[in-house]
Amino acid sequence: MELPTTATTPLSGPVHELKLIRRKEAPATMSKEKGPTSVALPTFVINLARATERLAEFEVGSQDHGWEVAIFNAIDRRDLKVAESSPTHKVVLHRDDLGIRLCNIPDRAGKLSLHLGHIACALSHMTLWQKVVAEELPHACIFEDDAQIVRPWWHQPWPATADFIFLSNRVPGLIPQHIQSTDKLDAHLAAHPYIPLAPGCGTEAYIVTQQGARKALAIMAEMYLPVDLQILCCAHGARLIQHSLLADKLPAMPELEMWTTSHFFTRHQNDRPSYVNER
Repeated sequence: MELPTTATTPLSGPVHELKLIRRKEAPATMSKEKGPTSVALPTFVINLARATERLAEFEVGSQDHGWEVAIFNAIDRRDLKVAESSPTHKVVLHRDDLGIRLCNIPDRAGKLSLHLGHIACALSHMTLWQKVVAEELPHACIFEDDAQIVRPWWHQPWPATADFIFLSNRVPGLIPQHIQSTDKLDAHLAAHPYIPLAPGCGTEAYIVTQQGARKALAIMAEMYLPVDLQILCCAHGARLIQHSLLADKLPAMPELEMWTTSHFFTRHQNDRPSYVNER
């Protein structure tokens, strides 16, 4: 096993004696447990109704690895309309359900830079967060349909104070700076099934807890970044205060306690556009 390469996210100076690593897929010996996850971990996949081929690809992985996943019909950008627009804000509504709405405000550069695909994606995630809150679910697992599941869930209890736990291969984790060898890394990851998350990108696979859903809904009350960046800019600010993404965090936003699994459960194979970025 090679030591994972250090992430290239720009940092200036030491970050509280932590360093970034890119996680690898878990070895086969960690993937023995299969079977239903729906009772312990309610699980959903966000899929656009007209993207049937994407759902078919996703279901191959979910069936191969024993995940029981309910389909959540994504909010389609074609069903959204701009109801109000000015240099300071843009109000977007659903054409058939006026209760589905989001206010887009300028980014740090002063631009209303988001298109309807970004907003539809955010609203899809937010609707599931609202479900977690309304039904008082302790937690839920949420996939986007471009996540490829590579192994079954391992049922290791996560930190009680966690808001989000990310499962995909596109977000880095944090380990102590003194870990320099492969053996030390293997031992650390074996002893720590969850490691602190560093800001990154991608909301294609994560677990959100009840308190995390409430915080995330407050964070997304006004939208100025794509949903992944807006919530990830609130990750572990005290530990990563020099991270460039954290400059986008508004002062009033709560800090999210975010973790990632020591080995990833889903892979995002390429950077092809998905419905979230479709213009």
